[in-house]
Amino acid sequence: MPIKFAPQLIYSLLQFKFFLPQVIWFLLPFKFFLPQVIWFLCLNIWSKLRNHTEYLQAMRMIKDLFE
Repeated sequence: MPIKFAPQLIYSLLQFKFFLPQVIWFLLPFKFFLPQVIWFLCLNIWSKLRNHTEYLQAMRMIKDLFE
């Protein structure tokens, strides 16, 4: 990530911090769905990571072909 975006990122995180209580309050009714949501996010991230490692393996194989 380019360094020039760091101040914007910090600023947006600070803004988000002030909204966090409202977000938590809004999500309280959904707390029973939270495990499913977390599980879904974990699966999503895991599939992206797996695709990333497959991509790296493919790039390594292509690099080996040209050496």
